[in-house]
Amino acid sequence: MSIRNKKGIEMSFNWLFAIIVGAVFIFLAIYASTSLIKTERQTIDSEAAQQLESLLNPLETSIEVSAKPRDIIFPSESRVLIGCDDSKINSASLIRVQTSSKLGDKWQDAGLENSVYSKYIFASKINQGKKFSSMIFPLNMPYKVGQIVVFWSDQKCLVNPPEDVKNLFGNTTNNIFVTDLIGRCPSKSQIICFSDSDTSCDVTVDFFNKRVRKANQNLFFEGNLMYGAIFADSDIYECNLRRLNDKRVYLAQLFAHKSQLIETTSLTGCSRNLQPLLLNYASINYNTSRNLALVSEKALELERANDPVTCKLWKEKI
Repeated sequence: MSIRNKKGIEMSFNWLFAIIVGAVFIFLAIYASTSLIKTERQTIDSEAAQQLESLLNPLETSIEVSAKPRDIIFPSESRVLIGCDDSKINSASLIRVQTSSKLGDKWQDAGLENSVYSKYIFASKINQGKKFSSMIFPLNMPYKVGQIVVFWSDQKCLVNPPEDVKNLFGNTTNNIFVTDLIGRCPSKSQIICFSDSDTSCDVTVDFFNKRVRKANQNLFFEGNLMYGAIFADSDIYECNLRRLNDKRVYLAQLFAHKSQLIETTSLTGCSRNLQPLLLNYASINYNTSRNLALVSEKALELERANDPVTCKLWKEKI
């Protein structure tokens, strides 16, 4: 009797041990597979962020003409996270990508951050969908400072826009709807009004004061910066303007130096009058978009001074 019980206990223990060991192996296998999938997804997301950078600006736009809207389609629902770093040394637009998956968590931590030093991306911080849209605009102040890259995923409804804006967007993208009446805007679209007549708009463009009102904030603009103010979150907009301002100052100092070099050649007197204007332009105190009006005024003075000289320091025009 006692011997059989002992054997039964030993057999039960062996089965229990085998079950525990099997469970451990299964757990380790699942954990290893999950970790592998997570790592692989983060690698894919990191590569997607790098590829997106090249897709946002495949060709330089000309001085006068802006690019038409173009779509960027992901294979699955994704999130594009946009940031901005305005530090003097590492100034950059920041891109991270999250792709959804049916394996594991639908969303996991985004891939590695991609720093884009040569572009100024104006967008919301979080953009989600399968289809994203982008546009590129040159920014001249008065010389070419950079490219404004506008990026969005949600549907926009432009209410009563001026003719040039209407012609620019047209019907080239499903994410933009143009109408003369708010009541015709698709549901869940962001309503962007180009007049002050209706307070139900999400975004209002005030041409008289050159400002865009959104989320109880005023973003001031000049020229093509209007599109950046419309499509970007407020802090992203202001951050990119600080980056562009640093570039403006650097180029003004560079052109002043170029003018001095020209004076050492046979073209004496060709651009000497531009040197004090350039140095004064570089010294303008800039803090927020409220300072854009003064920058624009001084940029026009520079353009008028550079336009008649035979040895122009730059060829762009505002």
